[in-house]
Amino acid sequence: MYIDGFFHKAYFIGGYEVEVLHNRLFDYGVRAVKSPKHPVTNLPLESYRMVFLDESADAAESNLTYVYEEGREVMDGLVQGLTNNPKGMPAKGMSIVTPRQVSSYHRIGTCGICFKNPSRSLHLVPAFG
Repeated sequence: MYIDGFFHKAYFIGGYEVEVLHNRLFDYGVRAVKSPKHPVTNLPLESYRMVFLDESADAAESNLTYVYEEGREVMDGLVQGLTNNPKGMPAKGMSIVTPRQVSSYHRIGTCGICFKNPSRSLHLVPAFG
């Protein structure tokens, strides 16, 4: 089966479907910057990494689940400056004058993925000598 620029999903007779996506993290992420270069293409070796994830469901339960650190799903924070609070942010405890000129709003969270059956997924790592 040939998949080119016009198609990114293939359907098979047995009900299987394969979707091919380009993950730019492998080309431009932190690991790609630190990765050695391919001797011919001069691309990071990380660009040749391929990951196949099985997202199917068994007994109405998905193989792929999202997990969060308890109490840290999403945390908000405000560093008060000499400007007004953003709309919707509480103003309690924010009456101290600071030398900062600008307020900043920060939102952090943690998320990971967990496989119920990891043997159905595949991770291919480039091995160039």
